[in-house]
Amino acid sequence: MTEEEKNVVNEDALTDEKVVHEETLTDEKVVDSEKREEKLPNNDSVKELSNKLQLFYQTHKKKVIALATIIVLAIVSLFIFNYLDSQPKSIVNEVKVEFSGYDESGKLSYNSDDIAELVAELAYRKAGFNKSDAKALAQHDPVVYSTVSLDKKSSFKLVTAENLIKSVRFEFDVLSGLKNGEEVTFLVTTTSKHAPVKAEKKKFKVQNLKEYEKVSAEDLLKETNVSFIGFNGYGTISID
Repeated sequence: MTEEEKNVVNEDALTDEKVVHEETLTDEKVVDSEKREEKLPNNDSVKELSNKLQLFYQTHKKKVIALATIIVLAIVSLFIFNYLDSQPKSIVNEVKVEFSGYDESGKLSYNSDDIAELVAELAYRKAGFNKSDAKALAQHDPVVYSTVSLDKKSSFKLVTAENLIKSVRFEFDVLSGLKNGEEVTFLVTTTSKHAPVKAEKKKFKVQNLKEYEKVSAEDLLKETNVSFIGFNGYGTISID
């Protein structure tokens, strides 16, 4: 076989190989295309599903609207609750006062321990503790306190709550020397914008103090046994 004939044979072989390769690629493309078509949803199926959904909506329109309304209201209510729960709380209406003594020298006492416990509970709640733990911590429960102290995350919340408690101060402007009819003021002050309670005040009217009984000297002498002893200029008085 001449050199020229060999070249012709090689060219024919390369041509055949190229044709086979192209046919293989074409077949693979066809297979891939068919697979993609299989994965794509059939237009008729999509249309059928759409029709079913529309029919269901038309049939149960009122129920669907009612359910959607309930879900929206629940979400809004939850948002409002969380927002309000995070806001500082008023404590002035929890103050119970008691006046004792006599007019112009009366004294005021109130449930200061209860108010302090309430402030602490609100602080623990704001720091992230649940209602049960917050109440227990506010009441100085040693078991709950030791439990949360051992947990790293809870111990951080504990420090936060204690700082919140320190940021609140409450007191009356006057506690003694009171007289009926005057007003005393309960003050709540805070040193942090994150305080668990509102900075506010409330006035209380002094009442129910006993009145002093006024007695003249003449009436006093009538009710008192008085006797004089001794000599003129050197006598003494005895009161029984």
